[in-house]
Amino acid sequence: HAEAQAKEVVELQHKLRQALENVRQAESTRQALNDALTLNGSLQAKLDEIIDFSGVERYIDTPVKRYSSGMYVRLAFAVAAHLESEILIIDEVLAVGDAEFQKKCLGKMNDATSKEGRTVLFVSHNMAAVQNLCTKGIYLKQGEIVYQGAIKETIDKYLITAQEDSSITALVNREDRS
Repeated sequence: HAEAQAKEVVELQHKLRQALENVRQAESTRQALNDALTLNGSLQAKLDEIIDFSGVERYIDTPVKRYSSGMYVRLAFAVAAHLESEILIIDEVLAVGDAEFQKKCLGKMNDATSKEGRTVLFVSHNMAAVQNLCTKGIYLKQGEIVYQGAIKETIDKYLITAQEDSSITALVNREDRS
């Protein structure tokens, strides 16, 4: 069941990305979204909610090609967050947007887990956000699992390793040493 839903989400994301790319020359982002969301009836009904959440309502009738990367990410997160999938995959979405949008994103992810019973796979270097949102963590380094467990311990391992790595780099790069 979860595999089928994951496939549906990936297909929808692909179709949405394709639709948004195809409308770079379109007159209206609203129309592009409307066309893309017709692929998923439950999202079609949430069009206004998605636009409102994204914070780009003022520019929704502007062609996508004129959007900044931050506006595009806001819109993409809003669509993904309103999908009714069991798993929500969020990769560094907090790296863009202002503090208000980041707060909305964290609130939406928190609601997804606590109120809707969904799983959020949250990828971030923002340790405060990770600690606030997550109960379990996986620390990856160069694609390998370094540690997995409770979030506090995972963050501690990450920070210790990061500190050790920066200390080694600092010593290696010293010009007064040969």
